[in-house]
Amino acid sequence: MRTGARWWDPPQQYGPGKTVYERHRLWSADGTRQRRLQQARAAAEAAGDIDWPSRWTPP
Repeated sequence: MRTGARWWDPPQQYGPGKTVYERHRLWSADGTRQRRLQQARAAAEAAGDIDWPSRWTPP
């Protein structure tokens, strides 16, 4: 069994693995990744798709 993402073999819609890796690296460095994650969480919460356990809140 494997876990995690395989950078070298992403689905074709995301482009070559090197492009995916480079995008991840740049977006992580400039804060884009964190902003996108927060936007996705907020949208999912607003739609009622996420029910956070009462003892835990997202970072």
